[in-house]
Amino acid sequence: MLNSSQRQLLQLLSIQPLQLKACFQPQTDMTPDASAADDSAEQIFVCPQVNHPLVQDLAALLQHEPAATPQALQLGALRWSIQPGSTECTLSGQQLISPELSTLTSPVLKRQLWHCVSHYLDAND
Repeated sequence: MLNSSQRQLLQLLSIQPLQLKACFQPQTDMTPDASAADDSAEQIFVCPQVNHPLVQDLAALLQHEPAATPQALQLGALRWSIQPGSTECTLSGQQLISPELSTLTSPVLKRQLWHCVSHYLDAND
């Protein structure tokens, strides 16, 4: 907020004051906490274990040697990340996200994983 002398000076100099964006305004008890929304949007990803049989099967299918990074496993152009607590497999472009490898023993999740991989293969033929 500008006081009257600041407004007068800006008017004299023909300067139009800018509006403060909502993300820079202080939070009140009546508005939801933006940092809480950011925390829920912030996701944690980990790299699948390179020596896991499922990883080895996928590497053989894609004919690429897996390259591990802290947050993903790179198999050629495909980037595979594990999201702890996730309950489904998803593919977004070249980013494959799955639940932890220990939960991928479920037939439903295995089908989801291979369905995502087949979509990736179809898109990259």
